[in-house]
Amino acid sequence: MAVLAPLRERPGLLFGELAWRWSCGGLLLLLAGYQGWRIVEAWLPWIRATGLLSLSGDSLLEDPSRLTTAFAAASAIVMPPIEHAAWGLGPLAVFCWVAAFAWGRSGVLRSYDVRLPRRPWLLAAAEGSRLAVMLAASAVWGELVQLSSAVALRGSAPNGLLYGVLVLAATVLVLAGWGRIARTIEAAMALGLVDSLGFLTAFRAAWQLRGSAISAEVGATRKAAGRLRLWLVGAAVVFTLLPAPFSTGWQLVAWWLLLSLVLLAGADAVRLGVLFALLGATRARRAAMGGSKS
Repeated sequence: MAVLAPLRERPGLLFGELAWRWSCGGLLLLLAGYQGWRIVEAWLPWIRATGLLSLSGDSLLEDPSRLTTAFAAASAIVMPPIEHAAWGLGPLAVFCWVAAFAWGRSGVLRSYDVRLPRRPWLLAAAEGSRLAVMLAASAVWGELVQLSSAVALRGSAPNGLLYGVLVLAATVLVLAGWGRIARTIEAAMALGLVDSLGFLTAFRAAWQLRGSAISAEVGATRKAAGRLRLWLVGAAVVFTLLPAPFSTGWQLVAWWLLLSLVLLAGADAVRLGVLFALLGATRARRAAMGGSKS
C-alpha cells in the first residue's frame, strides 16, 4: 500500500484529481451517451432485424454461432454512423480533455509539491500523445476484431470458438503494446517535470531507462499498482455477485453504478500514486547523479 501512502496522508490530492477528471469526463460521457442513444434509436429496426436483441441463453447454448453472426451483422449496421459521429465530435472531445488535464493535473501536482514547475504544455503534450496512441490502439483492435469475425465466418458454418480465441489474442497483443507506450509516457511526464525537459526529449530519455535503477524501482511500483488494480477488480466482481437486498429494478442499477464509481475512484488513486512514485524516483535519480558528479 506504499503506492497510496501520499493519498492516505493527504486525501485532498485525490479529491482534487477526481474533481477535474469526473467533471470533464462526466460531461463527455453524457455527450457520447446522447449521440449513442440517437444512433441506436435511428437504427433500432435494422438492429432488431439481425436477431441480436432476441438472443437468449438457451438459444446460444443450442447454437453459439448465432451470436457471432448477429453481432457481425449489427456491427456492420451501426459502425458507419458511429464513425461519422466520432469524426465530428472526437477532435472536440480530445481538445477539451487535454485542456482539462493540463489545468487540473497542474493544480494537483502543485498541491503535492510546490517545487514542481507549472508545465501545462508538457502535460498537454503527454496526455495528447497518450490519447493518440490509445485511439490508434483502439482502431487496430477494431480492425483485428473485424478480421477475426471474417476468419470465423469462413467455411460451411461460423466458428464461434475460433472467433473468441482470435479476439482474445488480438486484445492481449494490443494491450501489451499500448501498456508499454503508456508507461513510457508516464515516466516522460515525471522526467519532464523534474528535469525541465521538453516532452520529446523526456520521452526518449524514459524509453532508454530500461534496465536502470530507476526502471527497477518504477517496475516494483507498477507491480504493486497492478496488484492493487487486480484487487479492485476482484472486489468489484465479488460485491456485484453478493446477494443484495434488491435484485431487479433501479436499485440494482444504482448498486452497480456505485460499485463502478468506487472502482473508478480506486483506479484514479492508483494512477495518481504511481505518478507520485515516479516523481520521487526521478528526484532520487537526479540527486544521485548530482552527488556522483560532485
